[in-house]
Amino acid sequence: MAQLIDILKIERERTDDNRNVINLFQEGSFYRAYEWSAWLCSRFIRDFKVTNKNLKNIETPVCFVGFPITRLHSCFARPLTPSSVLCRITKAGHSAQIL
Repeated sequence: MAQLIDILKIERERTDDNRNVINLFQEGSFYRAYEWSAWLCSRFIRDFKVTNKNLKNIETPVCFVGFPITRLHSCFARPLTPSSVLCRITKAGHSAQIL
């Protein structure tokens, strides 16, 4: 599992080439999307409740959305809008993309 500081670095160092990528990180039996990925999920996938938390060792509040792993296919069942939005799943150091 990726460390939160590494996840936030990925989200905050986006370029124009990956602004349309949703990064999902497995945490136990849930997938979570942070920061920009959380916004993409709530805007283009479904109306997720975005959680804002102040976490230890993190200077600014962190926003994220999450859902059970078993709900992945139902969450992404409809076509993504815009069609250029991609999803990248990271679990245990491996990643895969859903187009």
